[in-house]
Amino acid sequence: MKLFITVAIGLVMLGTIAMVVAVLWHDKRSPIVTCFVIADNAPVYNNPGREFKAVREDVHGMVNVVGRVGDWYKLVDGTYMPAYCLTPARAGEYPKELKE
Repeated sequence: MKLFITVAIGLVMLGTIAMVVAVLWHDKRSPIVTCFVIADNAPVYNNPGREFKAVREDVHGMVNVVGRVGDWYKLVDGTYMPAYCLTPARAGEYPKELKE
């Protein structure tokens, strides 16, 4: 019985360590940058490019960005916002370029 409990606790600890490593690796690979929306009626698109209709407008406040594609910032929900609408909340912190 002691062996079973020891093995169970060991497996839980290994799972926890694996989860922490996976989260840290993912955050390092694609860090999330918090940005202020600085434009009135800021549009959000499903894909980068103005030929597509905006899926929503008048976004304000703060959004989380996972990267950028040219002049477009990719939000955590997979939509895109033009770079002129956003500024990073912390000085010197900018989303990294995504390969798409």
